[in-house]
Amino acid sequence: MSTYKGKSKSLYGLGIAIGILTAIILGMLIIVGVKGITLIVTALVALIISFLYKGMIVKIVVDKEKIMIYKPLGKKTIQFSNVAFCMVHGIDETDSIIYAFVKKKFGKEAGVKGIKQNISFDEVVRIINKSGDNLDLDINFNMADRIPVSLVENTEELKSEILTMLGGHQKKILNNI
Repeated sequence: MSTYKGKSKSLYGLGIAIGILTAIILGMLIIVGVKGITLIVTALVALIISFLYKGMIVKIVVDKEKIMIYKPLGKKTIQFSNVAFCMVHGIDETDSIIYAFVKKKFGKEAGVKGIKQNISFDEVVRIINKSGDNLDLDINFNMADRIPVSLVENTEELKSEILTMLGGHQKKILNNI
């Protein structure tokens, strides 16, 4: 099991920003009172806080079976056996995000969350692992699970470990098909 701690610089800065915005909201509600325009402004400031919270990663833990992403108020677990494929999106030279397309149940059948066609999970894994073929999948990145590897220390090591573990699980899935 490998643990990658969140970058303390980003956690500290975002924590201060969230604290200041929360103080502004409370100050407006106490000083001005609960009125129409005050509620609209506080709702907009609260929306900003929600976007800041998305960037707060305490740590990411990777073991042989799953990835666990820890945030200050919760934890998200992604099982390798449920991932059909991953794509790495490099924002710039140092920042990147891994998009994980995971299994989702559609009634009795298992498909892939983020693939618009009605293709089974096993078929998607088979299509992705064929070499030399053009991929003709209608992919929606907004539906994929995001693994923000650039928000933790040792980004490149984490990225390669996730992709290596996923490759091993892909081979197991292909052998069972």
